Amino acid sequence: MPVARKSSIRAALAVVPMALAVTLGTAGVAHATYDEDPRATIGSEKNVDAGQKEACERAGLAGEPLNEDDLDFTGGQENVDQYLTITGVGEGVTVSGIVVKGGPAYNVYVPGENGLSDVPPWTELRSPLNPGGEIPAISHWFACGTVTVPSTSSTAPTTDSSTTAPPETSSTEPTESTEPTESKPSTPGQSTAPSSVSTPGGTDTTTTSAPMVVENASDNDDLASTGFGSSWLLWVGALLVLGGAAVLVLLRIRRNA
Repeated sequence: MPVARKSSIRAALAVVPMALAVTLGTAGVAHATYDEDPRATIGSEKNVDAGQKEACERAGLAGEPLNEDDLDFTGGQENVDQYLTITGVGEGVTVSGIVVKGGPAYNVYVPGENGLSDVPPWTELRSPLNPGGEIPAISHWFACGTVTVPSTSSTAPTTDSSTTAPPETSSTEPTESTEPTESKPSTPGQSTAPSSVSTPGGTDTTTTSAPMVVENASDNDDLASTGFGSSWLLWVGALLVLGGAAVLVLLRIRRNA
């Protein structure tokens, strides 16, 4: 066999291991999967959002949705980040759970359960895997709990009855005064009628209570899912590379025959 022909065959055959290596590497990437977070429980409903009515109850958590200002956190940007880390909570804030939604499902994290610590930091909270076995970007998240405002109480000083002088009596008839009318707090959705208060000077002052309006959050049962599986594209590319290498080998062999 001529030397030139042998060199061509060797060069052609050298392409086969390279193509095989690319194929195996691509297959490894295509089959790279993640495990579900053992600290979380996948929600039983399709979706839950802080704007929905009784959102925390629907997620199986106590309390009401907390304001993000009550928490110190990093990440969790909608449709950008895959992870959320809560580093601290405000004074008087008690967190009963955190809901992280992404893709077609959401995770529920409960402090003190499934290995999650009782107190922050709570790191790398995420949504469940999407159908492609990947971690989708966070579409939204919220925390449930309660906020307790510290109360300030003052105790009036006690007086010794033995040293208290008896009240002086006056011959002047006391003037008749009208007791102020208490204004009851208004309830959501109701307006309080103005009430008048008579002062000892004889002038009437009118007090009104502004109605409180409570907006019912609308139910957003269906949000867009993020994340998709693309493993089949990688397999097709790998097979095309391997097929091209095989064609190159056959052409070189026939050319040198």
